[in-house]
Amino acid sequence: MGKHSHRQRPSLFWPLFLITVGGILLLSNLGILPPNSLSLLWRFWPLILVIMGLDILLGRKSAIGSIITSLVAILLIGGALAFIFFAQGMPDMTKHIDLGNLQHETIRYPRQNVESADVFIDWPSSPANLYSLSDSNDLIEGDINYYGNLYFDTEKQGSHADIKLDSRIEQFFITTGSSNEQKESWTVGLHPRVALNLELDAGSGSGNYNLEDLKINTLTVDAGSGPMDIILPNSGQIRGFIDGGSGFINLTLPPQMEAKLIIDEGSGSFRPGSRFHQTGDRDRDTHIWLSDNFQDADNYIELSIDQSSGDIQIR
Repeated sequence: MGKHSHRQRPSLFWPLFLITVGGILLLSNLGILPPNSLSLLWRFWPLILVIMGLDILLGRKSAIGSIITSLVAILLIGGALAFIFFAQGMPDMTKHIDLGNLQHETIRYPRQNVESADVFIDWPSSPANLYSLSDSNDLIEGDINYYGNLYFDTEKQGSHADIKLDSRIEQFFITTGSSNEQKESWTVGLHPRVALNLELDAGSGSGNYNLEDLKINTLTVDAGSGPMDIILPNSGQIRGFIDGGSGFINLTLPPQMEAKLIIDEGSGSFRPGSRFHQTGDRDRDTHIWLSDNFQDADNYIELSIDQSSGDIQIR
């Protein structure tokens, strides 16, 4: 009687495991993964057992089983990585994440002889308020409630200043209950007579940005998933760019200002006010809108908008 040898199908577990570990370490070394993400990823170690079990049960039996195991492994690993990236900014998940103690700090930087400034503010996933200072000798003032570490960097060269405000959560833990009863909130004021190149990186919280009395040369807004109310400046010749997110953006154009809007439409709705009329298209998805008196205006904003899934309204 002849003997038949059955060649066992090679396991896909170890190739996937090595590729995943190598990719995660590379992303961590490049600074792409959030800080301290490796320690949080380790909490998902039971997934290794799940994938190994699927590989033994299905992966070595048939080609179809191997494909199913591979797809499940990719989905599980991708889900864990997505959680690491987005958990801190998800309102429904934040209550299950122990972010440590809520801290408070009052920040300020004197204006002195500063006439212009580059200001970058990276807002967290909490309510944000930006306004114009009055009767203040400071370039920037802020009342900050935050988790983690606050980074307030200032640099001055002659009459120009660079300001960066950011917070980072270096470590957080998953809990089963609600850990964060106290809420973050940022309230920041800027001097109205300093020419600003202003960059705002919004989070998942609501934002109220009153720029009406500020002196702005350029405005850059990276919108997040939270709703935003932006009152645009009431004077100046401004260049602006908004990178839309999934949250609703409400723009208010003061009566004395005119505007040119170049919008690359996304899946959200775009609702210009009655002051605007469409003048042409750059392509199928990019449209140009002008307010009625833009051509003869001394005070105006040219605003480019890359819309995403969030609705945008301007009035």
